[in-house]
Amino acid sequence: MHSLVDELSNLPPDQNIDPCILYDEGPEPNDSNSTSYDLVVQNIQITPHDCRDHRDGAPMAIKKLNEDNGGQGFPIGFNKDFFLGFRLFSVVAGNSNFLGQEAYLEIHTQILNSFLEDTDGQMRYIIGSCSFTSSAEKEPAGDHEAILMAQVGPPGFYEPRTSNPWVFGIHVSSDDYPLAAARKLSFQATQNDDLATQPVRVIYRTSSEFFFSTCASALKEIRSAGFQDVAEVLYDPDADEDGDGTPNHQDFDFLESIADTICPPGSAENPDFRPAIFMCTLREQDIILPRFRENGCLPSSMWLTSATWGFWTEPNLDAIEDFQGAGQWHPKFTYNDQFFDSGLEMIEANEAEVGYYGGYDMLVSYAVPILFAQHLQQAYRVFDNPTPDEDILTPSGREVLRRRMLDLRADTLFGPVQFNDNQRNIGRGSAAVQWQPDSDSEGEVKSALVSPDNQAEAEIIIPAATADDCQAGEFHNVSVLLERTSLLQSVCQSCPEDSYTTAAGQRLECEVCPSGTSTDGFVGATNCTYYDDNLLSNGMLSFGYVAMSVSWLMAVVFLGWIFKHREDPVVRLAQIPYLVLICVGGIISTSSIIGVTMQAGTGEDTSAADAGCKSVPILYSIGWIIQYGSVCAKTLRLKRVVENSSGGRRTAITAWRTGHAIAIPLIVDIAILIAWSVIDPLQYEREEEGRSVQDGVLTIESIGRCRPAEGDISVWAFLGPLFANHIILILWTHWLLWQVRNVSNRYQENKYLGMAAIFALEVAVVGVPILIAAQDSVEATFFVISGIVALDNIGVLCFIFIPKIFFQMKGLEEGVTVGESVLKDTHRQSVLRESGRRLSSLAIGSSMSNVSAGVLPSIAEASESEDLHPEDKSSGSLQPIVEENQPMLSADEPLYKDSSTSHSVHSEHGTADSTDPETQESGGSSRARGDPEDDEEHPRDEPEEQAKPDGSFVVA
Repeated sequence: MHSLVDELSNLPPDQNIDPCILYDEGPEPNDSNSTSYDLVVQNIQITPHDCRDHRDGAPMAIKKLNEDNGGQGFPIGFNKDFFLGFRLFSVVAGNSNFLGQEAYLEIHTQILNSFLEDTDGQMRYIIGSCSFTSSAEKEPAGDHEAILMAQVGPPGFYEPRTSNPWVFGIHVSSDDYPLAAARKLSFQATQNDDLATQPVRVIYRTSSEFFFSTCASALKEIRSAGFQDVAEVLYDPDADEDGDGTPNHQDFDFLESIADTICPPGSAENPDFRPAIFMCTLREQDIILPRFRENGCLPSSMWLTSATWGFWTEPNLDAIEDFQGAGQWHPKFTYNDQFFDSGLEMIEANEAEVGYYGGYDMLVSYAVPILFAQHLQQAYRVFDNPTPDEDILTPSGREVLRRRMLDLRADTLFGPVQFNDNQRNIGRGSAAVQWQPDSDSEGEVKSALVSPDNQAEAEIIIPAATADDCQAGEFHNVSVLLERTSLLQSVCQSCPEDSYTTAAGQRLECEVCPSGTSTDGFVGATNCTYYDDNLLSNGMLSFGYVAMSVSWLMAVVFLGWIFKHREDPVVRLAQIPYLVLICVGGIISTSSIIGVTMQAGTGEDTSAADAGCKSVPILYSIGWIIQYGSVCAKTLRLKRVVENSSGGRRTAITAWRTGHAIAIPLIVDIAILIAWSVIDPLQYEREEEGRSVQDGVLTIESIGRCRPAEGDISVWAFLGPLFANHIILILWTHWLLWQVRNVSNRYQENKYLGMAAIFALEVAVVGVPILIAAQDSVEATFFVISGIVALDNIGVLCFIFIPKIFFQMKGLEEGVTVGESVLKDTHRQSVLRESGRRLSSLAIGSSMSNVSAGVLPSIAEASESEDLHPEDKSSGSLQPIVEENQPMLSADEPLYKDSSTSHSVHSEHGTADSTDPETQESGGSSRARGDPEDDEEHPRDEPEEQAKPDGSFVVA
């Protein structure tokens, strides 16, 4: 069947075919032995070769009806126990192109009459043919009193009804086609009070009846709505108006003159002339539409009979946006029947049967036999014993059946079916469409269903973009008129970059942005934009860098001082590794100011600013921990030394043994910071503070801040643990400082770190309220944050190092050894002793030759290894052990060496060699306390002392 259908469709005009039965579907009539039906009803259809859609749907309906109810067909009667089957005879009468219209119609009529004569006395229906061939079926239907369901639309085919009451039409009237567009136009004009001023123009042909009656219907609707500026051009397509030998429908000059009449050249310059145009033409639009474009025509709407014809729309899809049209059916219709859920489903199913994808005529062809079945069911629905086979035999019986068709109310895949007095289908309106942008395919248009209302997928767009005012940000570009592809395409164009319009209208150019403003590279702007980003000024950035540089410079200077005076007991007893870490921690924490200086304006790359936001808590926290943890660690080491000394133990106390005071808080901080960076890192975000518009310039004020990336987790989920960790470290450090409060201020920082804490508190007391009050000011916030960070580090560095520099420069009092200066009590006693000695010496006029042998060694007399023995049991003093010419103290060297180590004793500015530590444990030393082997040369109770230029003494 596929090949035969294709062969018929592609039959060339010069090749004829003999009449043949294409479809013979269904059981033989009156053959009770071969069928289970109570009655077989005949369906007859005669078509030309190329009328495939009008005939190829019917076989599917016949097949479905006959297979229903287990192959019994469809029931009629009150009890639904009388079953009918359908038989289809579908005959191809010939090639109408080869035979010519008149000859073909004669053959068509003969064949139809022949079938009707053969089936006289039987129940039968006629399925209408297509196009002009339908006219050949009216007379045979009337002569044989057989119901004809025609498949044509013009109302003249059915009028008057009295001329042939056996002709019914399933198509909705083509006169309905333009009504949806006309009514929408009327509604729009009434809303805008434009009925008197809205131009309406109609172009239509005198033939065929379809073209004439369709546009005549539009004119009737327009005039009845109250439009006053209405003009029409009616022409005979086959006449030769200008006598040039070319029919009007092909004459360029003639058709262009029509276009000039409807939409004169230069009409774009008249903003009040935006005509609504209706055109009922066949091919003439291919000449008229380009002329409209040349004339600068700006229609408010365009309705064409050809807007639903695939052969015309498919090649012109880029030119028909917003065009309107109408037809019999649309794929978006949701009507269904007992066999299919939609017409689209039926067409797709029938494609497998006939080998091609049909149009709405295939659906109509399918719906006609279904309608016949519903007619019979409704005609006999109240009869217990239906007798259609008897009723068809008498004229009165046939008339009753015809009248039952007039009363029919049926639902089909084609939609509701109901007949008016002219026996036309008025069950629903026509399928009105408009070519609108396809939301699923960018840049393409689709035939959107806009009527009937209960099936519509979109609303009609009137006026079209071409007639509407240009929106704000656009201007009316006259040069677009000749370049546009679609007649209804907007001639509005977006304002170029750095220009704008603030309101809708027909402006011919855009305003240029004032200096210092822009449209951010965008076109179509409704204003120019000035971004007030509240960025840090160069002066404020300079302040931050200066504050940071001062802190760095002080740290570097103190590092240099440490290196220069690394042999000095004040420096060495202060534990050089930790002093270095205090400076390094200060540098790291103050570096967080760099992160605060990172900023990005609107539209700029924020990667650097994001990195700055992430770096601030990391740098400040880690630097602060290293700085404050170093103070804690050195104090802890000093505490253990004092405890070991007082307990008489000789345990080596290395820097590594107290390094956990830094490591543990640092690890905790790093863990929190890593979690913060992974879970909800800070990022740089601009927050709009306000907008204002003046003279076409939009000022957008915003502030850049560091905010959590996700925003679901509060920053205090991470800041809280960080603060807790820091507070614990502060409390521990100050508790340790309290434990070593008896150690001289020369070697511990209790007093000065307390002063630094008070200083930091004062800075916070002043800075935090200012920070809160000035949080909307970026520069004030930056100033306070930078000041707090810098002053906090500067305060810690100054309060730790300046006293040490002072003590280092001052040196010890005359006669006081380093060991005696460690503890406050021994230092005080030594000072009193030396003061008494000097008074005594002055009184007796001579210097003392002997100095008390009980010298309290100082922790400052430790070597680079900073090893000290705990307190010597025999003398009750701390034993200093310092090896000469050693490098700076390293972290793994003990603050106190084991007693088996040889050592030397350092005073504030000198050294004294010592013998083997074993001799110390037995009660003597070779230089500081006297070796038995040297008693005669250096008596223990009369050591030789040498005064240095600074007033201190060196035990020789």
